[in-house]
Amino acid sequence: MSLLICTIMSDTLDMIPGRSPEVTISREEYERLQADSALLIALMSVGVDNWDGWDQAHEVLDLMTD
Repeated sequence: MSLLICTIMSDTLDMIPGRSPEVTISREEYERLQADSALLIALMSVGVDNWDGWDQAHEVLDLMTD
């Protein structure tokens, strides 16, 4: 399995002593993230951020990440 090292551009992680700003993920995960990112950019370019459910989606995401 090919692995890629992705640099997290986050000052928060850089401030944690002994914590590396790099993570290793599989190529499959990297490609899925790239596809998800491209889809989000396409959706936002056609106005999905003006959709009535946009705020609800963010609330659900907040609950999932807490």
